[in-house]
Amino acid sequence: MFQRWRLILIAVVAILILLAVVYFPDTEMSVDIICDDFTEQGGNVNQEIVVSAWIDRIIVSLCSNPTTGFQWQLKDVSSKSADMIILEDNQYLSPEDSSAIGASGKEVWTFGVHRKGSANITMAYQQPDGDNSTATWTFNLAVDAH
Repeated sequence: MFQRWRLILIAVVAILILLAVVYFPDTEMSVDIICDDFTEQGGNVNQEIVVSAWIDRIIVSLCSNPTTGFQWQLKDVSSKSADMIILEDNQYLSPEDSSAIGASGKEVWTFGVHRKGSANITMAYQQPDGDNSTATWTFNLAVDAH
């Protein structure tokens, strides 16, 4: 009798886990910043987002053109909890029209949200190995996860 209840309990738990995977898949929020945003805002773009506890990733896409010698540098991820937001990936995507020489593409940065809280992400568009005075653009993202 005990064995039967044990098997039923294991089956129920397995079904609940399966339902959680199906009904609560990975979710993400995208933040897309184009070159005109930096031009219009004097080179400094500040954005605030509020995400729910169901958001697993924040995808930040920033205008970028590596032919200029500049690229985005992650300067700081600050929060009360050191592991609230963690950089998972970053990559450069070429412009859609690959025949346009010198056209801007974008850098896509993926941050994992691992717990509730508030955090700030600071990035600078500058030459690699440059100091902060070489930054032409800055991007600040305030994240409130609850």
